[in-house]
Amino acid sequence: MVEQRALSLSELENLTEAELETLIIDQKSDDARYILGRLLMEGSSEKIKKNEKKGVNWIKEAIKNGHMLALEYKTYYEIRFDNQPKLNKILKNLETIVDKTKSTRACNTLAEFHQVQDKKEDQKENAAKYYNISADQGCQLGIHWMGVFYHLAFGVPKNVERAIEYLSKSARAGNGQSCHQLFLIYSDEKEGFMNVKKAYYYLEKGILNGVSLFDSLHAFFKLHQDELTADFLQNKKPAAQVNKDDKNEVLNLHEAYVNEMKNSFSNALSRDRLYMRPVGFLMEQQIWMVGVLSKYFVSQVLRFNHQDFMRALKQDLPPILGEMGLWILTNYANRQREKNKTEKRKMVQVAIEIVKKYLENGFDYLGQEGKYNLMNKYGPKKCPAQQIKREDLQFIYSWLHYAPQSWYKHQIKLEEELKADEEKRKNPDAFKKCTFCQAPESNLRKHKMCSACKQAFYCSADCQKYDWQKTHKVQCKELQKNMPKTK
Repeated sequence: MVEQRALSLSELENLTEAELETLIIDQKSDDARYILGRLLMEGSSEKIKKNEKKGVNWIKEAIKNGHMLALEYKTYYEIRFDNQPKLNKILKNLETIVDKTKSTRACNTLAEFHQVQDKKEDQKENAAKYYNISADQGCQLGIHWMGVFYHLAFGVPKNVERAIEYLSKSARAGNGQSCHQLFLIYSDEKEGFMNVKKAYYYLEKGILNGVSLFDSLHAFFKLHQDELTADFLQNKKPAAQVNKDDKNEVLNLHEAYVNEMKNSFSNALSRDRLYMRPVGFLMEQQIWMVGVLSKYFVSQVLRFNHQDFMRALKQDLPPILGEMGLWILTNYANRQREKNKTEKRKMVQVAIEIVKKYLENGFDYLGQEGKYNLMNKYGPKKCPAQQIKREDLQFIYSWLHYAPQSWYKHQIKLEEELKADEEKRKNPDAFKKCTFCQAPESNLRKHKMCSACKQAFYCSADCQKYDWQKTHKVQCKELQKNMPKTK
């Protein structure tokens, strides 16, 4: 009898509900239980209709059998959606997950919890302990925070050399907040590592990866103009001839450079917030994501096949799919040009074109495999030997893992509105219209009925007031006359 090969998690995600249930029955597969439960809860599969209650039951069954991914998924689900999360239970579950699997995500969550409870020294030490477990496995969040902790002597002895080692590694991965921390080290004489050029380099790099400290950059340049002028003019290569000995002229040029960055950054972020795009929901401490995800996009996602590419676009990269993403990627391309890294710059340009195409057409265009292969000359179709599989990556800093609660609340609201619109389309007569402004009623917002005639409906108190003054004051009495008399 030939033993059947166990399917990978990504392969399981492509099965139908019936196929997953067959695996659960025939092979007692807890991986299948976990995947089926997750897909039912999320509604993220085109082959499986969303059913949250049913999905939770499958997840619970997998947890009973000791499936750690199911336990981790349900724990984070409770953190995000439970109105009254049981903190002790959540912490116990996270500790179990770390003990069994050393999950870096669970480590980072436990570390963050202890970090904010920093009044006691043992809380600081616990934060450092969990971030250190994460850092030892190569997680960028753990690496960043261990660098910060060694710099600030938070839960560990102060060691600026080790701090620089950790922070430099995280900065190379695109973490703008690590860049800012390096600026603080290299710009402070008291630390003993004062280096004006490195300080400026890291602050500028942090800004180009989303850290909005524009005024600090110009202030630092002004303070150390003599040391920084030559490199600034060399890298930026201004179109007009500039006299580097004229300090006011150079300072004005630098101020114009910073103001241009500041304005383009603000405009990009404002447009994304206007259209309720994911990056507009990022909290300040999460800004590291945009730089890290841009590098992930260019160095790895472009090497994915079409199926993995679409999954990455929908689950991992939403903060990059907007005006801010274009701003970050354009900065990335400019840095590659300054370093004369032509091939890398071309790769970034492909990523830029993909984001632009998404903004024009959504997922419809990119969802066509032929169009994707045509756009992406670095994908498996043209570079098969350099293909990367998403499931083989140890770390994916997915938006679905780090999105704040405000984003998920927004998504729930959108789902409710879409459902209401669909019901209205199917049964338009079931939805009343405002007697004054004709605004249709929805499931989310019911109209108020005139208590006197019971035949007029209003979407707001203002509409009721205006209609009363205009016509309803007279009509209401007539309508009341026609009302059936009650015994």
